[in-house]
Amino acid sequence: MVIQNTQLAWLRAPIEHEFALYRRLIGSIDGHLQSDLTEFVAEVNDKADQIEDEEVREEFFIWHYDDFRNFDYIRQLSLRSMFVSSVSLFEFRFLMICGAAQRKSGNPFAIKDLGQFNLSRAKLYLNRLGIEIPTQGTEWNDAQRFYRLRNAIVHGGGFILAEGDRGLVDFARQKGIAFEPFGNRMTNDKATDSEIRLEITKEFCEEALDTLKRLLFQVAHAVVDRSEA
Repeated sequence: MVIQNTQLAWLRAPIEHEFALYRRLIGSIDGHLQSDLTEFVAEVNDKADQIEDEEVREEFFIWHYDDFRNFDYIRQLSLRSMFVSSVSLFEFRFLMICGAAQRKSGNPFAIKDLGQFNLSRAKLYLNRLGIEIPTQGTEWNDAQRFYRLRNAIVHGGGFILAEGDRGLVDFARQKGIAFEPFGNRMTNDKATDSEIRLEITKEFCEEALDTLKRLLFQVAHAVVDRSEA
């Protein structure tokens, strides 16, 4: 039992550390951007209060509207990048766990030898090493959705088809990151009536990190349990 706990600790410790650091980074970046936006809005409002003519004041607000949109655009770019990187962090740690399973089994083939990483291939690889990983829980299903959202951001400009992957659309709506195409705020983004824009939030990034971390712990437990069987 002591050996099992030691092996598990070696797998869990870097996951716990890296995910905690990344969660702090997301909060820090979002906090700085929100602070800058708050200061900008306060400064614009202060200057507007000094304008007596109502029409001139309205023109002043319109003049600065694009500046407000740019703040929003930069914030969304940052959060999208953080979410994509979170999935990459998960993928890296999953690969490390698969590497530990390979060494313990004596298998000469690493998961990298099978081609580009994906969850289905990782599951099959571990199954062939005699390791059954949990795929019936929320964590596994959500991880697959996170991958599809990541792909929509990286390859689809942050849009998903409203009538395409209905499960993914419902998931995005449930998590509060799906915005219907009634007029995009984001500069240079163009959505059609059949598309839904993804707008990532700090809370969604944090929830995704927590979910992915739990899944990594579950897989690590399965690898250690198998090696001690």
